[in-house]
Amino acid sequence: MPFITQFNGKQPTPGGSSRRVEKGAVENARKTLVSVLEERFERLPASAMETIATVEDPQRLTTLMRSAVKVPTLKEFLSLLNG
Repeated sequence: MPFITQFNGKQPTPGGSSRRVEKGAVENARKTLVSVLEERFERLPASAMETIATVEDPQRLTTLMRSAVKVPTLKEFLSLLNG
């Protein structure tokens, strides 16, 4: 007997839930990264915001977050972001 969700009456997509969780985690990581950068450097260039919004790799976001708290200048962070 197939499993039917009570929310939409459709069968769940295999792996769909984990993809949503991962997508949510990536979006959360992006928001946190932007918050850290804004706290440290006040304003971010629009180009930096656009680039961060396109990062899909959780490991890359983790690396960027670590850099965001360590680099002494926004210019140095932007170099890492775009490099």
